[in-house]
This record gives sequence, structure tokens and C-alpha cells, in this order.
Amino acid sequence: MFTSILTNFFPGRKYLFLLGTLLTLLGVFNTKAQTFPAGFSLQLVDSGLSQPTLFAFAPDGRIFVAEQTGDVRIIKNGSLLVRPFMHVTVSAVGERGLLGIAFDPNFSINNYLYLYYTLPSQVNNRISRFTASGDTVVPGSETVVLDLDTLLGVNHNGGVIQFAPDGTMYVGVGENNIGSNAQDLDTYFGKVLRINSDGSVPPGNPFTTGSPQRQRVWSYGMRNPYTIAIQPITGKILVNDPGASAWEEVNDCTTGGNNYGWPFDEGMSINPAFTNPIYVYPHGTAIGEGCAITGGTFFNPDSTNYPPSYIGNYFFLDFCNGWIDMLSINGTNVTRSNFATGIAGYHVGMVTGPDGNLYFASRSDGAIYKIVYGNAPVTTRLTTVADAYVRGGIFSNMNYGTVNTLYTRVDSVPESNYETFLRFDLTSFTGTVSSALLRVYGGLNNNTIPDLTVEAHYSTDTTWQESTVTWNTRPVAQPAILDTATVSGTVKEYYEWNITSLIIALKNAGATAVTIKLNNTSGTPIRALYNSKEATQHKPQLVVVYTPGSFTMVNTSPANSGLTDFDIFPNPSGDLFNVTLRNRVGDASLKINDLQGRTVMQKLMDNSIERINAETLANGVYLITVSDATKTITKKIIINK
Repeated sequence: MFTSILTNFFPGRKYLFLLGTLLTLLGVFNTKAQTFPAGFSLQLVDSGLSQPTLFAFAPDGRIFVAEQTGDVRIIKNGSLLVRPFMHVTVSAVGERGLLGIAFDPNFSINNYLYLYYTLPSQVNNRISRFTASGDTVVPGSETVVLDLDTLLGVNHNGGVIQFAPDGTMYVGVGENNIGSNAQDLDTYFGKVLRINSDGSVPPGNPFTTGSPQRQRVWSYGMRNPYTIAIQPITGKILVNDPGASAWEEVNDCTTGGNNYGWPFDEGMSINPAFTNPIYVYPHGTAIGEGCAITGGTFFNPDSTNYPPSYIGNYFFLDFCNGWIDMLSINGTNVTRSNFATGIAGYHVGMVTGPDGNLYFASRSDGAIYKIVYGNAPVTTRLTTVADAYVRGGIFSNMNYGTVNTLYTRVDSVPESNYETFLRFDLTSFTGTVSSALLRVYGGLNNNTIPDLTVEAHYSTDTTWQESTVTWNTRPVAQPAILDTATVSGTVKEYYEWNITSLIIALKNAGATAVTIKLNNTSGTPIRALYNSKEATQHKPQLVVVYTPGSFTMVNTSPANSGLTDFDIFPNPSGDLFNVTLRNRVGDASLKINDLQGRTVMQKLMDNSIERINAETLANGVYLITVSDATKTITKKIIINK
């Protein structure tokens, strides 16, 4: 696998194909400690991907990931959906496969997305449009946008698709491992193309006559333009072109018609016919050196909690050496600085997320990561430290702990009753919890009935062992229902129970573990079955979103004057809560901010007790600031509806 990964992204460096050298390099790359500027940290979004190539954000925040072998996967609300959005049949030999993905600028209206992939016949690469319907593709909705030229070589296919602010599409096409293609304007190979979303030629292209290929060319003299970034404010276009034996390039392709010199030159050239990169870095193993530039993004989010000094800069990464660098571009002056090191994982793609964080994919980890700053919410996925099902009747003394499948069922026959218990350790995270979802992968054992309602209950017993628990010794669960989920059909998927209030209460009380019982609500011969922690994949999860650290009251005036304090009740709260003032002086005002610093509510307080309607606030942690004529106090509130 490692050999194929390396071959796919920088063929031609034969010394790297030696297995011993590969293993040595892998050892070096994967043992470096992670470093970030103060306040930044790396967070896993989700894993379980297979050979990700590139990914893109839908307008609603879902992440669509292209996998080289043809699946498009969705990460939704921080979790990888089990069922692929779609599968396109491809040839995935070498650098072929599903290589690019982009959303139509009007996706919210037309539900169009575009893929760049290699036909299974291996004849050519193709750009096609598909229509989405929720989390699945509309069957038969493929519309071919553009068929590229006949393939000869296996490698250097490019694949990136990127829309510009004017609605045109820029496409990176590799030279197909034939260097002369890059200088031939009558082939798509070795070019950046500019086309309309239907594949036609837009006005403004540099070559207005000649072959269809020539008219679609925007830039040429490229080796393998794998990623493109377009700055949303200025329209500046940067193209990352992986090199052959010496240099990696960042090329400014904002102006069309330029020749970037491949295969005659790599890196900087003294030939006036060629346009030089704005930045190059050499091959090697040091920070700032590498093997292949495989991702880059302009950091111009609509909002972010990153420090202002990072906004407007260009972030890029190297496939091998585990670093992320940053370019500050001021006219023709380009300054490089290192941002992060030691992030092993063979990065591909880099995107500025709609939440104002940097994201990238890791092929070796099969994962998407994001880089967060300060007290940004963090998601952790806990797996069970113990899980088991118990069975009643004549089986009440039997243990069913170390099994691959868990069951729930209610039946008139005692030995046909099943309950499932799951225990999680809560010590791996500290901070303010804003969400906690129990996720279990399962379904029904047959289709006799359409669905079952499954309840989640809390048990105070966290000492039971899955190797000894039985029906007779099972933990006593509280009668109150935490949440229910409707399990339907025999096709397995993840089901969720919201246990946020319980986890908040337990963490506030200093608890180190939690036990949850699952059981059906009504008698039926059908049982629900779920994967246990012994299953090979899709194990039970407790997905917790929390803010590290804690917030304390801020008092900016002397304690002997003005507002003494205020109380929030209830906290955590739902749609309504009360703010009660004590000993205010003069007029008072209330402001609610989210953790990104955005003001979501602001009002004058006419009374010492103010009832606040929080229906429009999403679940999470907020800061309430109350001010009177002499003092300002800030406290936190948790909204959990």
C-alpha cells in the first residue's frame, strides 16, 4: 500500500521505490512530534475512509469525500455516514480513479455536483455532473460535461475541479506521464482548463480559435496540477504542480495563456518564454522540503476565531514530510513561514471550512482532520470499555459479553428477552460538554415488522464486567427514559440516542464512567441487533462535543459597587431560561455571544428578572454578559433542547 501511495504522487523518483528506503522514510515521517503555533491543535473529524483523493464542503456543512476507488462518502455532523452518497465505476490503477469533486455554485437550488474520474474502460478521464437528493445521488442523473483525451500513461491525471466567482470551472489535467503533452495546445494534457459548467468554452479564454482543446486551455506547461485554490475576494488562482526530481511549485495562474515550462524546466527558469512559480521548495526530508505538493487553500473564511494575522494567507502542505506552510503574498513579494510540523499521514487536499477552520485529508489514516484554535469545540469519539447483552429465563445465568453482536428484545417467553449494556470511560476529556450522542450500528433481524422503538436508560453501576455480567447480575437501570431511537429494516446503519443532559450532569459531578442500557419498548418476536466492540468495524460510540477548559466569571469593576451578581435558571436550559439580577445600579443590558465571539442576542433588561426565549439558539455553550452602570459580569449557559 505504501509503495502504491508514493508511486501515485511522485513517480519518477526511483530511489524512493526501494522498499528499505520507503520503510526508513516512513519511520522518520511518523515519529515527529506535532507542533503548532500557540493556541492551535489538531482534531479528528472522522475516519473510516479508503484512499481519499480530494474533498469539498456542501453549503450546509456536509463534507463530501472522493475515494480513489469510486465511492463518494459524506461526513455529516462530524460522523462518516455508513452508506456512500454514490459509487461511480472507475479504473483506479496507478493515479487513475475518482480524483476530483466540486459543488455547483447554485447547489442549494439545483443540487448539482461534479466529479472527475477515469472510465472503467481506461480510455479517458471524464468530468460529469450528478444530482443530489439528500444524502444520496439521484439514480441515472449523470450528465457528461467533458470527455478528456485518450489515455496512454497510467499516472499524472490531475483531477481537481474548482469553481471561480464568475461561475466558470477550472480543471487541472496532468500530462499523462508524457512531458511533451504539456507544450501541445491541441491536447488537454498538462493544462489547466477553463470551461463552463456544461463543458462549453466561456468568453475570455486566451486561445479563441483552433481545436476544441486549445480553446478550453487556460494555462499550460504543467506536469500534474493536482490542486487549485481560488481566493474568494481577489479571484487570484494558485495551482500546485508536483515536480519530478527536484522542485515543487506554486504557480499563479490568475492570468490566462501563460506557459509554466514543463517539461523543459522544473522550478525556476531563466527562459523568458516561461512564467516562473511564485514559490518553490526542494525535495528532501527537512521542514520546508518534501516530495509532492498535494493541497493548498486561501484562508479567507466568512468568520473565524483564528488570529487576524492568518486571514488572507495561503496554506499548503506536502504529501510526505508532515508539515503545513503558509505564504503571505503582497504583490510580487511572497514570504514563506512554517505553520505546523509532525503531522504524519500522507496529506491530500486542503480546504478552508465554513466554520473558519483549516481541513485536510490523510490517506494513510483514512481520515479528515481540522485545525482548531483556542477554546473551539472539540469532538471526541469514545468506544466502549465494556459491552454485553444479557438474556432471561433459562439463559439468565449465561454470559454474553465477548461476542460480536448485541441484542434487545421483549417477549412473552422469558428466555427470549434481551437487554444490552454499554459502558464508556469519561476521563479522556475535560471541559464544558455541549453534546453527547450514543451511536450504535444495527438493524432488525428480519422484516416481519417495519421497526422497533429502543429506549436508552442510565445505570449508576460502572463496575460490571462484560466477562461476567448475566441477566441475574445485570446493572440496575433507572426507569426514566433518556431518549428513544426507531430501529427499522434489516440493512444496518448507525442509530443515535441523545444523552447530553446525562453526560453534562455526570461530568459536573466528577463521574469517570457511564453505563447505558438499551431495551425495546414493546413485545415482539423480532429483535434488534447491534455491533459490539468485538466487531471488526462500526463499533459503538459515544460522540461528545466539548469545549476544553472552563469559563469563569469576569468582574471588571470593584466588588463593592454596582451589580453584585446574576443567576441563570435553569442551566442547562431548553427554549426558555431566567436571568435574575442582584443589586444592579442604573440601567442593565444583556448580551449573549457564542464561542466564536458572535453576538446572537442583545437587549435591555427592564426588570430584575428577565425571561429569555432561546428558541432560535442552537444547542451549545454560550456566554451571557450582563452590565449595569458600574460593572460587567460574564457567565456561561448551556442550551440543550
